[in-house]
Order: sequence, then C-alpha cells, then structure tokens
Amino acid sequence: MRPNIEQKDTSENRLVGLLAFVQFVNILDFMMVMPLGPDFSAELRIPTSQLGIVGGSYTASAAISGLVSAFILDRFPRKKALMTVVTGLAIATFAGALSKGLASLLAARVLAGCFGGPASALALAIVADAIPVSRRGRALGVVMGAFSIASIAGVPVGLELAHAGGWRAPFIGVGALALVAVAGIWLFMREPAAQQRAPGLPRLTVGKLVAQFRKRDHLISLGLAATVMFSGFIVIPNIATFVQKNLGYPRENLGFMYRFRPP
Repeated sequence: MRPNIEQKDTSENRLVGLLAFVQFVNILDFMMVMPLGPDFSAELRIPTSQLGIVGGSYTASAAISGLVSAFILDRFPRKKALMTVVTGLAIATFAGALSKGLASLLAARVLAGCFGGPASALALAIVADAIPVSRRGRALGVVMGAFSIASIAGVPVGLELAHAGGWRAPFIGVGALALVAVAGIWLFMREPAAQQRAPGLPRLTVGKLVAQFRKRDHLISLGLAATVMFSGFIVIPNIATFVQKNLGYPRENLGFMYRFRPP
C-alpha cells in the first residue's frame, strides 16, 4: 500500500502545483497592468485619468464571464475546458501587446477577463473535485497563495521587464507563461479526477443561484469581500501614476518601490 499512497500524494501535489501556476499566471495578467499605466499611457496617448478603466475592464469582464461560465463549464471535461480558457488568456494577453490606443487595449483586457474569470473558477473546481476533504483546505491555500506570489514577485519583475524592454514586454512574457501553463495542463493533468466534475453533483441553475443571494449570511460574506476589494482597488491602480507624476518618483526605481531591487 505504501507505494500507492506515495504515488497518489505525488499526483495530488503535481496537480495542485500546476493549478497554482495557472492561478499565478492569471493573477499576474491582471496585477501587472496597473503599475504599468504610466508606461503605456504616454505611448498610446491615454489620459492618466482613464487608467483605472483599463484595470477595471479586466475585473468587470472576469466577474461577468465567471458568473456566466458557471452554467456552462460543467458540461465539458475539466482538462479541455481549462486548456481552452488558458489558451484564450494567452491570446488575449498577446493582443494587449499589439494595442495601438485606448480602444484596442480595452478590447484586449476585456477579452483577457473573459478567459481569466473562468480560469480561476475552474482551478478551484478541480481542487474541489480531485482533492479529498481532509487535504482540500491545504490545496486551496496553495492555489490561492498564487495571488500573493504574483503581487510580491511577479509585479516587480514585470516592471523591471518593462523598464528594460518597453511596456509591451510584460504582456509578451505573461502570454508566454500562459502557453507554458497550457503545455503543463496537456502533459500532466490526468484522468479521471482532474478532468471530470465530481459525480452526483447537481448542475447549477438560475433559480439555485438566485437562492444563494437571498441568504443573509451569503450576502454579508460577499459584501465584506466586495468592500475589501473595492476599497483597495480604488487606490492601487493609481499608485504608480501618483508617485511618478505627483511626487516625481523616478521610473527606474519603481521596481524598488514594489520590493524587487534596491535603487
């Protein structure tokens, strides 16, 4: 029994690590754009007052697509669905690097959000399907920890990459990472647990979704989460612009402000 247990643990760890990488790429795709605002606004002639819209367009698109996809994704094998949305995320991110103005950049970010929202939902759904309850909390913690890693390490690296190669370079880099994630899903995600939804689970309907929003505890929980995110992201998209335009902070030291290297 011992070899089987060790093999199972290795398979689970590999799956969780792969899903954490998918989540890392997805969050980095979202987080990197906001501090890059002053870089691309000058070349694309985008007023700094519009930079919040660029960041918010991804979030709004991801929220809507994530909700809509909840009624659709369960009809498809998990592996194929995840490969599809991460491939779409890669294409949309590459499209961002080809932007010529505000309209084309917004279109690329909305498209990225359309794939990014379902990618996060699928990653968490696969954990719920494939990992036993006794180990599910740890697995979810690892996958969700990708948010912090993307913020702490990914954003500063993206800023340094943009400083060295232009604002388009981080979009190309994250798009390439997304393709690496697609290859990892294709090569290492195995049947049956990682590909199929858990048997016996009822499908989501509009009535069931509405019923969840009628529960007081759910509304309080969602309201608190929305308040935390809303209050933070009122400020976060404008930090890089504010410190450079208002405080005269040098662009070459922006990576230090985000804790990547000393000035």
